[in-house]
Amino acid sequence: MVEDFSNSGIKLSLIGSSQSGKSSILSRFLNHCFSDSYKPTIGVEFQFKQIPWKGKSLSIQAWDTSGDASWRSMTLSNYIHTQGFLIVYSLNDRNSFEEAKIFISLFKSRANNLAYAVLIGNKCDLKSERQVSYEEGKQLADENEILYLETSAKNGINVHFSIKTLCETVILLCK
Repeated sequence: MVEDFSNSGIKLSLIGSSQSGKSSILSRFLNHCFSDSYKPTIGVEFQFKQIPWKGKSLSIQAWDTSGDASWRSMTLSNYIHTQGFLIVYSLNDRNSFEEAKIFISLFKSRANNLAYAVLIGNKCDLKSERQVSYEEGKQLADENEILYLETSAKNGINVHFSIKTLCETVILLCK
């Protein structure tokens, strides 16, 4: 199936547990900024961004979903029309990593068959607080046949790269 993304754009969803840094990743990507203050996402929020793509402009519709379980049924309805997922967990929170396994399972069972996901270990700048090794994250991604990257929304490490890589993979899969 060939899809022309120049007109419709790509719909991306950031999913994962609360306080994993989904909103911060999105803020860094969209606005090139970071805030240390925590403000939980209520339900779902979305924003648009145009990025240059092979001499054209690609529209990205980015959906930031609440990690709170009480909003999960609402956010699940969003999966079917999403082409790309960033499944985010916090490298300094073991429970967040365990919950990433649930989000991977939800992605596999709810997303359309042309969707793709990248597992993101966020907060790689907090080295002394790290609770999940690179090898654990990579193994989980490999077991689920998805890409693994580590980011720091605070320092901007791999944020743009991870989203652009996800968009490129979605476009390639839909050709």
